[in-house]
Amino acid sequence: MKKVPYNPIYWKKHYAQLKKEVVAHYGKTCKICGGEEHLALHHTKFNGNEHRKKLGDRFTGGDWYVKLRKLGFPKDKKYPMIVLCNKCHSKLHAEHKRKVAKLSSKLY
Repeated sequence: MKKVPYNPIYWKKHYAQLKKEVVAHYGKTCKICGGEEHLALHHTKFNGNEHRKKLGDRFTGGDWYVKLRKLGFPKDKKYPMIVLCNKCHSKLHAEHKRKVAKLSSKLY
């Protein structure tokens, strides 16, 4: 595959379509609120960084979606993913951080 020079207009359109394709594969609506807009993938075990490293790099954004498509949209029990809207995704991570901080404060 020939490498295409970076073109922000092309990439924005391509990224939007790619993200839509990947999100549709894992679920078309937010698993918490049922929303259909501003969707993203969430690692339910909060181990996304570990998962990306296992796949060969710290992929993010468009590169991550390209990698998932190339791998045939893997469903790995060690790295389960669900679809969440940005609002629910942010709330979930904020709640997780609070729990980790609370646990850490008890250890020290």
